[in-house]
Amino acid sequence: MLNKLVLLLLLLPVYTGAQARGTYLEPDAFLAEAFSSAIPEPAVIWLTGERKDTVKQLLGHRYASLRVRYWLRGERSAWILEEVGKDLPITIGVVVNGGRLEYIKVLVFRESRGEEIRHPFFTRQFLDARLDAE
Repeated sequence: MLNKLVLLLLLLPVYTGAQARGTYLEPDAFLAEAFSSAIPEPAVIWLTGERKDTVKQLLGHRYASLRVRYWLRGERSAWILEEVGKDLPITIGVVVNGGRLEYIKVLVFRESRGEEIRHPFFTRQFLDARLDAE
């Protein structure tokens, strides 16, 4: 029994958080959730010129891609975005409705820690966020 306890204590620092990593929701499932009926055709925004500079200013760095796909029906849009967490990209799904953030879901999490960002208690803080003049 003592040997097992010592082994457990020795192995605890080796924990890497690997079970936190993974796909929590496939992008197609996210889009089906965002648009309960048929998913609209994707559209693209190109991040060039002034738009590229604005995004860089808002993020504090250049966005990893020159184009961003989104899906739009009426005033509701869904976006699948990637942003580096501490070290690795995190894929999120964002739904905007009527100019306000309706919900965010973590789709793919690749970091070894910080998986709490996928839980509603974390993502609720962003609900109803809106862009303002600034």
